Amino acid sequence: MFDFKDHIAYNINVDTLGESVKWTKHELFTLKEQELDFESEISFEKIPAHMGIRRLENIHVSGRLFYEKDNDHVLASLRITGTMIVPCAITLDDVDYVFETSADLVYGFNDENDPDVILIEKDGLDLSAGVLNAIWLEKPITLVKPGLKSYPKGDGWEVISEEDYQKSKSTEIDPRLAILKDYKQHDE
Repeated sequence: MFDFKDHIAYNINVDTLGESVKWTKHELFTLKEQELDFESEISFEKIPAHMGIRRLENIHVSGRLFYEKDNDHVLASLRITGTMIVPCAITLDDVDYVFETSADLVYGFNDENDPDVILIEKDGLDLSAGVLNAIWLEKPITLVKPGLKSYPKGDGWEVISEEDYQKSKSTEIDPRLAILKDYKQHDE
């Protein structure tokens, strides 16, 4: 499994008075049925290759934490904005994709069988992995660079636009039906 702690660097916004997306258990216990609002800028040094995201820029996370002492859960309601750089589906060039998303996550201190509850490690609550997964869910399946004029081609192949494909398809006669154009109906 990928260890996020080795690849995340925090750039704390001065206006947030040192708040980040990481809290110790003690800090969470002091909430005691109170909400904690936070705002932070974070950066991810390395992103797992399977996510298909090359870089993340200007990631801004704001949200609210709420500690439920009855079931020992921390509820996190997040709003995440930023820019992800993903490869163009045709040329593989970098394409900037501005996104905005929200996520509601439930964290717990006890090892539960509930798959919706994320276990808080002994160090404390770190929202970084949840933030990265929420961003990953916003990644478009395919994205083509805006204003793409020239398409790649090689020996015996070429990529054509959808418009060019539709034009060639409408003028082309299906070879299986070509014989019918010579068929003339006779009067009975």
